[in-house]
Amino acid sequence: MKANQFITTIFLISIFVLPKTFAADAPHTILEGHTDAVYSVAFNPDGDMLASKSKEGTIKIWNPITRQLLSTINTNTGGDIVFSPDGRLLASGDEKGKVVNLWNPNTGKVIKTIKEHKGEVSSLAFSPHGTVLAIGTRNDKIYLWNYDTDELLRILGTQKPSSLSFNTDGSSLANRVIGDRQVKVWNTNTGEFLYTFEPKVELVFDIAFSPDGHILASAGWGGIDLWDANTGELLRSFPRQSGRFIICVAFSPDGRVLAGGRDDKKIDLWDVDNALFLETLTGHTGNSRDGDTAYVYDVMFSPDGHILASAGGDKTVRLWEITPQEAVEPPQPPDFLTNENLKTWTEDFNAGHLNSWKKRELQRERVTWQVQNDRLHVRTKPFCNGRLNIGNRLEEQTNYTLRFTALPINVDQIRVKLSFVSTHNANVGIFIGKDPQDELIHPFEYAYQFADHTLGSPEKFPRTSAPRIALNNLDEIDVVFDRGHFYLYSNDEYIADFKVDTLETIDLLGIAVFPKICRQVADVVVDDFIISGTSIPDAVSLNVRAKGKVPVLWGKLKQN
Repeated sequence: MKANQFITTIFLISIFVLPKTFAADAPHTILEGHTDAVYSVAFNPDGDMLASKSKEGTIKIWNPITRQLLSTINTNTGGDIVFSPDGRLLASGDEKGKVVNLWNPNTGKVIKTIKEHKGEVSSLAFSPHGTVLAIGTRNDKIYLWNYDTDELLRILGTQKPSSLSFNTDGSSLANRVIGDRQVKVWNTNTGEFLYTFEPKVELVFDIAFSPDGHILASAGWGGIDLWDANTGELLRSFPRQSGRFIICVAFSPDGRVLAGGRDDKKIDLWDVDNALFLETLTGHTGNSRDGDTAYVYDVMFSPDGHILASAGGDKTVRLWEITPQEAVEPPQPPDFLTNENLKTWTEDFNAGHLNSWKKRELQRERVTWQVQNDRLHVRTKPFCNGRLNIGNRLEEQTNYTLRFTALPINVDQIRVKLSFVSTHNANVGIFIGKDPQDELIHPFEYAYQFADHTLGSPEKFPRTSAPRIALNNLDEIDVVFDRGHFYLYSNDEYIADFKVDTLETIDLLGIAVFPKICRQVADVVVDDFIISGTSIPDAVSLNVRAKGKVPVLWGKLKQN
């Protein structure tokens, strides 16, 4: 990589992000009255009616504004509920029987019962702008009904369908496969099978199209994957909580926020476009040891986006007051990056330059490295029979850290960039911060880690400081540190910034390599490790090639 490629215009890209203060206001409202776990919630199109259905079979109709219970409908046990696009009908399925009831939500009376299909009903979905009701059944079929004319339009044959979701114009229908990781997509006009998604997660529990129909979210055991609904390309994967299931997902009406209900009573909110974690909502109760009592079974945003409803195994519906905010512009760069005395040094891993690096002594026997074509090749050896999770003690003790020791860094302002070419069974990233006192227990104190194409910290920053980020297909990470303030970029684009109040200076830089699965060999090919700053010591006598001063381009470009 040439030195002038490091000159970027990252602060001038027209990228807007949601502020991290986007969150649910406390206190939230608890709707009580169900006598068993609540499986499903649904807003009508006007947002003045909320339906909830519980395991024992009752449907309750609420006014989400006044929080009043309007009526109770006794029906079949479990199953989905969903409003028709015009709000005239409320459809409810039966997880044990083989019928679908269409109700008048205002009177609570059955208008129509659909029972011509075979098999227990597993999922329901109305097409957004038509008169089609999709019914997924346990007999491996999806039935498409015109509910106005009682006409069966077509039958789609698919294994164990559930979690049906139409795209925006109703031309495509996606379904997850129960007990599997597959997601099937169909052309509803022709009945043609289009393609299969195979998310990274171990099991898929829910799927949802974004409001514009361009993104398909799949959630399950292992996190949330976002897919390009048109090409099938994986856009990004939100980091998993160790051992957690994501039971349900829902997009906000504007498509900017994704909510994911977990199996531990919590709900995560994410900024979709920038893959930024926003907040975790806590309030549902239940005992995780008792299984589904702690599940958040369903989440749904109100049509105006100001309320998030959640259905819990604790027999309650919770209403979270959401405060959508306007997008904000990225912050301006710290002044030191435009200083005429800014110096940039590049470690390009030429022969002999490894004298400026050292490994953690405890890892000497498990990692090897060599330089080929000015690139650093790092390989780790298998050493265990299980998986590693970011943040757990095993991984903290078994990562491979290459510490850059050529420059005696002790600065309050610096910029560090790492680019890599490839990884196999590996996570690779920058660590930047304070030299830990304990080599074994705290090797990454104050580090900021780029792992598995996502950003995260292997040790715990204050949650309000270090955002969780999930951007896929990145090949570099660029960190600017300014007196405790971190600014993160990749490929010349702003990602996020955060502040660590206890960290005014840093004295350690390096590269970290984590095997994803410790029983397998991990390989990483690193391209460049670049350092910029005004207070970097003179490196003339060191075994690092100096690149000289970087021309100041931000000011000139900004004036144009």
